[in-house]
Formats: sequence, structure tokens, C-alpha cells
Amino acid sequence: RHDFLHLRTVSAAALTTVRSDGYSAGKVIVAGSSDVSLGKWTVKASNDDIKVTSIALGANASTTPSNHGNISDMKIFVDGVQVGSTVDFGSTGSTFSSLNFTIAKDSTKAIELKGSFDSSALGGFETMMTITAQDSRGTNVPSGNTASTSVFALATSGTLNVELGGNTPAAAILVSKAADQEIAQFKFTAINDSADLSEINVTNVASSTATSSADARIASIKLYDGATLIDSFVPVNGAGKFTITAGKVKINANESKTLSVKVALNNIDNDANATNKDIKVRFTTVKAKSSSGSEYTSASTNVDANKFRVRKTVPTVALVALPSTLLTSGDNVVSKFTVTADSNADVTLRKIVLKYATSSAANVATLATNALRVNGVTKNASSTVLGTAGTITVDLNDSTYEVISAGTSKTFEILATLSVSGANSESVTTKIEENTDYATDGTGNFVWSDGASVTSSTWSNGYRVPGLTTMTQVLSK
Repeated sequence: RHDFLHLRTVSAAALTTVRSDGYSAGKVIVAGSSDVSLGKWTVKASNDDIKVTSIALGANASTTPSNHGNISDMKIFVDGVQVGSTVDFGSTGSTFSSLNFTIAKDSTKAIELKGSFDSSALGGFETMMTITAQDSRGTNVPSGNTASTSVFALATSGTLNVELGGNTPAAAILVSKAADQEIAQFKFTAINDSADLSEINVTNVASSTATSSADARIASIKLYDGATLIDSFVPVNGAGKFTITAGKVKINANESKTLSVKVALNNIDNDANATNKDIKVRFTTVKAKSSSGSEYTSASTNVDANKFRVRKTVPTVALVALPSTLLTSGDNVVSKFTVTADSNADVTLRKIVLKYATSSAANVATLATNALRVNGVTKNASSTVLGTAGTITVDLNDSTYEVISAGTSKTFEILATLSVSGANSESVTTKIEENTDYATDGTGNFVWSDGASVTSSTWSNGYRVPGLTTMTQVLSK
């Protein structure tokens, strides 16, 4: 009979410590900061339960070490809960003794180190963490128990960056009504330290410098954080400021917050001089308080939003499908669209200019005798075709300007006499182009009045009219 000796290999208990905070070398700590996260580690116990009895921090290993007297209140957290006492950081480091927590076999715990730095702290900080631990038999675990923090740099203060928000409204026409209208979004980024906004100075720089020209049109300029009103002011000589209560807009270190600026406007009541006023908000200076409570002014100055023009109402243009897209010789509807007046007031339409292009064997000979139809009814209008410029101009007569009542729409059709020859594919295309700047003298591609005065027309053109430039409409064969 043979007896066999069965041997079993027992692996020794071991720790694996991995830094898991993602902090980059040179990460800034602002002097005067408390409970700063200095390191996060994931610690794994292998082959046995492991009990941690103490954690030691080595001396400051930075090449330009901050004075240990400026560092205090070192704390250790395990899975988010502080263990052991709060200790100071001495010339040789710190020790958290009399600890008693266990990392179960083949499981992990999250360890975090926090500390505080007084307002005189300068230089840098780095330390090595050493874990003293025992397995279930009381044997020390000597490996995998050390890990260092990142290298930190001390700074006297953080900074605040201010820029235009990515979703800030584009330049547009504002209707003079009391409802809030958003005219800007500003993005604030607190760098290296939290920033508690305290004051924002604002000017209207529609004319490159502060201007009071729109003051009478503005009932209020308001600052919002989402749906929450932060503060408001009525401009005087084109300027004012938001005063922000402490803690109302606090931005955490290395995070951003976007705030909105909205305006409530006064209505225009039979005053030709009240329309065509411009608003372009500029944040001239922004003040904030650091985590230590000291107030400073951001280096980001004169941050401009887009420019808005105030009128009593505004039209919106939208294309409608052509009744036929087949190109034939004779009278054809070459453009069809609706014009909708804002609910605040009527829109009076005076002139429409179509930009057209033709292929080699197609031509716009003239406009049809019934060149303009409104809601299917022929409208009295004069018209011209300029082949060299590729334009079709429809001018409504003074006595027959088309009025689109507030909050309603009308459908417009422009008809032209076309000629086409040959068997090849041919086409005629049209569109209404946006003008490149405002004009108030009755010129432009889409001339309209906002009814600011009951005795005289207040014209504008196609600049900033919603829906312009239109897409192209095509007739082809």
C-alpha cells in the first residue's frame, strides 16, 4: 500500500494600491483652501482578509516644498467616511495611527487623503502614502502598500474666465414687447478655485461705445441662471450693473456655469423715432469672491454679445411649394411664400426682390400682367426684370401696400413669363436674399414697415428678417 502526501501551495496575502484620482502633475491648490482632495487610491486585498492598522504620509517631496507649518488638518477617508483622527502635517509628514478597518479577500476599498493649506502657503506638495496592514494570522503585509500623490502647485488665487456662451442667440430683430427675450448667454469658468459672482458691469455698445440711444426702449435688463432670476437693472446712459447676492451664483473650481441675459422692452406707441434702436450687451467687468472670501476682478473684460435691433413687429418669411415645378413657356409661378406678422403689430409690405438664375435655353422674359397674387387674388403692383442683375422686382404702389395683420399670415405668389427651347434639360431658379445690412430708406430685397408711427412709414429691408435668405425654388424640364 502506498501513502501519498498531498501538498497545497498557499499564496501570501498581498495588497495592490493604485492611484485613481486622475489628478495631473502641477494641479493647482489655492492658498487658503480647506479639505482639498490630495489623493485617491483603490486598494485591493488578495488571498486573505487584510486589516489596516495605520497609514503614514512621508515628508513633502516636492522640489519646491511648501512649509509644513502652512499645511494642516490631514484626513483619511475610507469609502467616503473619515477614519482616524485629523492630524497636522509635520516636517517628516503625518501618521494616522490606531486604524482598524478590514479589506475583505479579493475586494477593494477607496482611500482618499484631504488636507488644508493656509493663506501663506507657497511652493508645492507631494507625499508618499504607506499602509501598515496585517493578514488574518497577524502577519505584516509588506508589499503593494505604498503609493504617492500627484505633484501639486500652490497659487495665491484662482482665476475667472468669462466668454460668450456656445448657444448665445444670434443677432436678430427684437419685437418691442414686455415679455422677456433672451439676447445673450455668457459662460463663466472658475479656474483652480471656486468663484462666487458678486458684480457684473454692463454697457450697451451698439455703436462701439456705450450708448443711451436704446434706454427708453428697455424696461429692464435681467440676469438668469436657468429659470431663476438673479438680478435686473434699468440702464442709465446705456449702462448698469447686476449685483449678485453671496452664494447665489457660485461656480466650483474648474467647472463652468452659463448665465442668460434677457430684456423686457417698452412698447412703441406712435413714435417713428422709437424704432430701429440697437442693443449689444457688453460685460465690461466681472467681480467674484474666492473660496477664502477675497473679492477680485476677472481678467476677462469687454466680452460682447451679438447686436439686436428693436422694432415694433417683425415679419417671418417661409417658402410654400410651387403649384407646378414643370418649366414651360408662358406664365409660371416662380416664387411662392408666406409672410407672417408677429402678434405685437401689423407688418406692411412694400417691395420684394427675387434673385433668379436660368440655364442656357431658358429665359425670364418679363413679369406676367398679374405678377403678384396675395392669397390667390391679383394685387396691383409694378414690376421689372433686370437680366443683367438676375433680379425680379415687385413694387407695390403707395396706395396698395400689403398689410399683414398682427399674428396672421398671407400667401404671396410671383408670376413671370418664361421662355424655354430645345430638348435639353433646362431650369429657372429663384430665391429672396437677405440684405447685408440695415437700410431705412425703402431700398432692399424685402422692404417692410413695422407701423411704429400711424402717420408715416418706418421702413426696413431684408436684413435679419427670419426666413431670409430663402432656399431656392426650381422649375425644370
